[in-house]
Amino acid sequence: MTRKKDLIPSEKYADSLAIVRAAKIGRPTTFNQEIADFIIYQMTENGVDLANACKKCKMPKSTIYTWAATNPDFSAALDEARQAVADHCAHMIIELGNSVEDPMKDRIRLDSLKWIASRYHPKAYSEKGSMALTGANGGPVQLQAVQSVPVENLSEQDREAFKRALLAASKAAGEDVSEYED
Repeated sequence: MTRKKDLIPSEKYADSLAIVRAAKIGRPTTFNQEIADFIIYQMTENGVDLANACKKCKMPKSTIYTWAATNPDFSAALDEARQAVADHCAHMIIELGNSVEDPMKDRIRLDSLKWIASRYHPKAYSEKGSMALTGANGGPVQLQAVQSVPVENLSEQDREAFKRALLAASKAAGEDVSEYED
């Protein structure tokens, strides 16, 4: 006979944990939507990280990672849930900043929350800036192969043509080229 206490890890989460079934021997290897929904719910609504959400439903993290690797919808939901955890951490940072009791102790908590938020949602909370290299109109960068030829190998006529082209490009760029002109 399964007791209600076996189904629910704690009385505090009785309503939200009603979907969790009694743990069977061995771990489930097939995707279970109810457990997946519970983990996503814990992360998005309660700000619980993945490790603690897994503990609450007695599931190993490795199974959840396997589910995420094989189920694109669950993987996307898990990414959104991580972002929700980061938002929860940011909210806790604001609350902690408004009620400073012990500066050193609060600083450690703040740094921990900032670190978690920056790892779970780097686009919003990372201190590192990002730089993207794009070509014209935001497209890919166009590369062109150029063959170098030593100037000594050029004929006198080709050297003069090369000099005129360099001077014209320098003038177009607004550089003073008066000392190089004949």
